[in-house]
Amino acid sequence: MAYLILDIGTSSIRGILYDKWGTNIHSETVRYSPTYSSDGSVTQPASVFSELSISIIKKIVSFANKNSLEISCLSITSQRSSLIAVSNGKPLLDTIMWQDTRVSKLLDHYRDYDYLFQQRSGSILNPIYLGSKIFWVKHMNRDTYIKTDKMLNIPSYLAFLMTGEYSTDATYASRTNLMNIHTLEWDNDLFDILGLD
Repeated sequence: MAYLILDIGTSSIRGILYDKWGTNIHSETVRYSPTYSSDGSVTQPASVFSELSISIIKKIVSFANKNSLEISCLSITSQRSSLIAVSNGKPLLDTIMWQDTRVSKLLDHYRDYDYLFQQRSGSILNPIYLGSKIFWVKHMNRDTYIKTDKMLNIPSYLAFLMTGEYSTDATYASRTNLMNIHTLEWDNDLFDILGLD
């Protein structure tokens, strides 16, 4: 019995295979680099995450098969605040990475709401979080916002590719600035302030 952890970081993806005692028995790593631009944008094609994840998983499955190990679980851990806008599961833009700061100036007009956001979501409006990035897409790339049916982070995107289901959890949702951390539900007031649906 073995457990596969897929760790999607800012500059690499790692696959680590653990035995039932928590010992690292095999790992694979692939490095990459986002594109940094002078306007504050930091982007990465979503295909980097899917293609490299598939490559790593295949290598680890091959290792497991050669060593008579059954992989009983796959867990994904990832940078939490990178945005992939999709329509029918297909990315419409390059991933807007967590370091992207293009939304900062737009958020300056909403600083009167910082206290409310902090009380409800656990943080003032933050350009790193997904809610701000969705807000940026709506204001600066309206056509894409209209075509988008889901706004995903990287682990939600990969989980969709693996299962055909859209999902997230409270830990990732809490990095959106849009989930009420007390009720663990999306907060309609916070959506309304930013004009998001």
